[in-house]
Amino acid sequence: MIFSPRVNLKLLVPSYRTRYLLIRRLFERLSAGELIPRAFNLGTGQGEYDYMVKGFCRELHACDINVHDIEHARELNRDQSGIIHAVQDAQELTYPTDFFDVVLSVDVIEHVQDCRKAVQEMSRVCKPGGYVIVTAPSLRFPFVYDPVNWVLNRFDRHAGIGAWAYGHFRLIDEDEIRTWFAEERLEVLDCFHLSKHLVGLLEMYWMGLLRSLVRFHTRTAGIEPSPVWITDLLVKLDERIFRSSRHSVGIAFLLRNEKR
Repeated sequence: MIFSPRVNLKLLVPSYRTRYLLIRRLFERLSAGELIPRAFNLGTGQGEYDYMVKGFCRELHACDINVHDIEHARELNRDQSGIIHAVQDAQELTYPTDFFDVVLSVDVIEHVQDCRKAVQEMSRVCKPGGYVIVTAPSLRFPFVYDPVNWVLNRFDRHAGIGAWAYGHFRLIDEDEIRTWFAEERLEVLDCFHLSKHLVGLLEMYWMGLLRSLVRFHTRTAGIEPSPVWITDLLVKLDERIFRSSRHSVGIAFLLRNEKR
């Protein structure tokens, strides 16, 4: 079943909202009041981030391996000039080397069979001195988010629910992915643990069930639902209470490409 709202209802989901707000803050930081010449959204999905990201750059390239998602992304962002959508494989991008000033990858590498190759490609297409933003689901998720897989993961097993409910090949181990970044000369400037115990408890299992029943297609980019302030309060409360915790639903990195 597909539901097509006039606004992006996903912004009401605390973990999604947390990720969205972080990416917006990072682009504000990187742009520093000036437009980024050329940015890249690797794994744009249905293009929900493109409208926001394009506000910080002159030219935005956005790709996904799913043809239907790219068609939807083009339609969603039809009124925004300077966005170029394409069907691409994250493991074999056809863009030139050193092409982008900023590369964004939102919850993509966990869906890629060879995620190390995807990291290599991010580094390759990013200019020396450019920036890479990566988000992914964390292997170190809170117990209250997914008690079943919290136990199963300790025996190297998992069930297709909760943290593993979205077709993931893997969840991301922070220490392991840091070694991949280091191999590709991607320096970690900041690491963010997104959505802690409160958000995890609020979203336990029901988000995966909802997504299996309903696929939300946003029809208007750039419009936030009016009750989003409630979600923002929950997000701030979660971060304030569990600020020091490294157990989180998601993890994000701001990286600088140190290759020469």
